[in-house]
Amino acid sequence: MPNTDGSSSDAAEAFAEQVAVVAVAADVSEVFLDDCAVRLAPLLALAWAEGLGVLAMQVILNDAQRAARSHALTVEPAPPDDSAAATYVMQWNVLGPPLMFTSIEAELSVQPTGATTVLGLRGTAHLAPGSRYAAGMARRPVEAAVRALLGHIRNAVESGRSVRAGSSVVTEGAGHQAS
Repeated sequence: MPNTDGSSSDAAEAFAEQVAVVAVAADVSEVFLDDCAVRLAPLLALAWAEGLGVLAMQVILNDAQRAARSHALTVEPAPPDDSAAATYVMQWNVLGPPLMFTSIEAELSVQPTGATTVLGLRGTAHLAPGSRYAAGMARRPVEAAVRALLGHIRNAVESGRSVRAGSSVVTEGAGHQAS
């Protein structure tokens, strides 16, 4: 939230995380095409829950704080650069009473490295204005949520489950519906 002088009073935590995915870059990049917000919504909720678990080790959370949150995601291709990586601009908003973070603004990169691909996320998690959780206290839960999100995407791609463009349900390889 900008102050009258243009500065921001919001606390924020910077982060940078990456994972190796045993898949070609095109398969990983396909996850972030057309309507990825719908397909990735369950992974956002899982990642949030894992970050919340880390926060619960630091402070006692009441039932209202543990309540499920809604998540909104936008992923847009970033302007091309000279690298071989596909880069996206990601905005993850958490809707509901703020706790760990209210939003994450990040650069998501898909870097080919032969038979594997490095999936990276670098950005800033914005804490709620006036949050009782200091920026330093929020660091570990934010990192846990970001790592969990990357890990869930990696697991979905590597296991053959479809979180790719055009898929409205999670399916297992060979076209069988997951139960």
